[in-house]
Amino acid sequence: MRRSLADTLLDVIDSWVMPPAGSPVRVTHVDFDLPLEVEVRGSATAPLFCADLPRWRWTTDFDVAPSRMRFSVAEAGR
Repeated sequence: MRRSLADTLLDVIDSWVMPPAGSPVRVTHVDFDLPLEVEVRGSATAPLFCADLPRWRWTTDFDVAPSRMRFSVAEAGR
């Protein structure tokens, strides 16, 4: 089951922006270019936009090609 787009993006951002405790590394800017499997669930009055990383590394002719999402995350003031 695919996660909502918001949950997927929060997990991706948290994995890069929050370094392990005690780490001297500090990330101030990250550019993402992700493949995403996208679908709309729910009803006409309450749609839910779902997007998650592809379930398989290699696609076949029977699979829908994943979409791509490009975005940047930067520390405030940078």
